[in-house]
Amino acid sequence: KMPVIDSRFIEQDRPDFYQEFPKGQDIVYLRNSIKTKSKKSKISTTEQIYGAYGKVVSHVVRDMQQQEQHEEKKKEQPPKGKKRGLRLKLRPIRKPTINIRKIILSSEPRYFPAHKVASSLNISTYVLSMVTSSVIVKPMFTDLGLNLKSSKYKKMVPGYTRLSPQGRWEYSLFAIQVVFAYRKKFPLLFLGLHKKRSSGAFLEAKDLVKKKDVEGYQIAGGQPQELLDQQVKAMASWLKTQKCHSLLAYPASTKALAKNTLHTLTDLFNQQQKQNKKQQQQEEETEGSGSGSSSSSSFDCVVDESWRDALYRATPKTPYTPTGTHFALGDRVLFLRNDQGVSVGSTGVVVGIHRIELQQQQGNSNHSDTKSKQTSGGSGLNIDVLMERKQISGTNLHGNCPNGYGKTVAHWCLLNLDRTPKVLKQEQGRRRTATATATA
Repeated sequence: KMPVIDSRFIEQDRPDFYQEFPKGQDIVYLRNSIKTKSKKSKISTTEQIYGAYGKVVSHVVRDMQQQEQHEEKKKEQPPKGKKRGLRLKLRPIRKPTINIRKIILSSEPRYFPAHKVASSLNISTYVLSMVTSSVIVKPMFTDLGLNLKSSKYKKMVPGYTRLSPQGRWEYSLFAIQVVFAYRKKFPLLFLGLHKKRSSGAFLEAKDLVKKKDVEGYQIAGGQPQELLDQQVKAMASWLKTQKCHSLLAYPASTKALAKNTLHTLTDLFNQQQKQNKKQQQQEEETEGSGSGSSSSSSFDCVVDESWRDALYRATPKTPYTPTGTHFALGDRVLFLRNDQGVSVGSTGVVVGIHRIELQQQQGNSNHSDTKSKQTSGGSGLNIDVLMERKQISGTNLHGNCPNGYGKTVAHWCLLNLDRTPKVLKQEQGRRRTATATATA
C-alpha cells in the first residue's frame, strides 16, 4: 500500500520575493546599517536602525523604475543588469536617554543570608523561616504567615526573598522590615513558634493571647473563644495592610525585578516621553512645521533582494524570533506580533523571565490560563515586559507595576534590541575561549 502524503507537510521552496513582501506588508529591519544614497535616511546618534519598524511602499528595480507586482502563476524575471528591490518606509528607534542597567543596579535591594537576618532580629532561623512562609493556627486553621517564600514548592516573592545558587534562602531589607514590624506588633506569635519548635505541632489560638487577658475577659462575663477569634482576626487584618500581601509568589527559578524598581523605571519612562515630545516640537519649529523631516520621523529607503534576510515579516504564521532565547533582565525589546494586544514596533524592558519545563507545558495544554496557552507552542520561556508607553491591553504584572504598563508574552513575540547579531557572536566567542581555557 502506498502511504498517503499530506500536502501540508511537503517541503516547498521559498516564495517569490514580491510574494513574501507584498505592498503594505509590516516589516522589521534586522541590520545595524542600511545601503541607500538618500540623505533623509541618515541616522542620528540618538537613534538606531536595528529593529526599525516599517512598511513596504512599492516594488522597484535598481534604476528606480516602477515594476508591476508579479502574479502567483506568471513570475516574470526583471530585465538583465537590474536587481529587484523594495521601497520601504522605516521608522528608526529612539535610544533611551537613561541608563536602564545602572538604574536597576541602584534600585534592586540587597539580600542577606538567613542566619545574619535571624541574629539581627534576635530570633532563631527556624522562627524566621516559619514566619516568612505559612503559619497555620488551630482550631480556625487560619494562615498568619507572611507567605514570602515556600520551601516545599520552591517559590519566592521578588524583592523580598530569593533562593541562592547554593539552595539557601536570602532576605532583603524589605523582608527584614516587615518581620520586625510583625514581631513588634504581635510578639506572642514568635514566642509560640519558638516553644513549638521541638514538637513541630500546629500553633494554637490560645498561644497568641496572654493568660491574664483570657482570665480577665472570662471574669467580665465573656467567652474565651471570642477573645481568641478577635485576636486572630486582628492579626489577619494587619497582614492584609502590608504591601507584600498582594504580591504573587514566583518559582525560585524565575528571574524578576523588585516592585520599587519597576515603579522607578515607569516614572523615568514618563519623563523621557515628555522630553521627546518637547524635542520634536522644537525640531519641527526650526525645520518647518509642515516638513515633517525631524530626526524621529520615518524615511524612505530602497533594499535590494540580496538583503532579503534583513527583513522580518511581522506577525508570521509560524512564530519565531531572530533573537532566540537570549534574554536578560534589563534588555530592551521590541514586539514582533499584533495578536498579543500590543502593536508591532512597541518597545519595553525585560523585568521578568519565567522558565517552564516541557512536562508542565504538556500537562497544562488544556488549561485556560494565559501562560499555559503561550507555552503550549513549546517555547518554555515567558517574559514579563515593562512597556515604555501605557497600553490598553497592559496589566500590572500582579501588582508589581502601574496598571497598563506590564505584559507577559512568549519569547518568540519579542526582538532583543540590545543583543544584536554582532553582540551575540562576541558572546559566543567569549564562551568558546572560556571553555577552551577550562578544558586545557
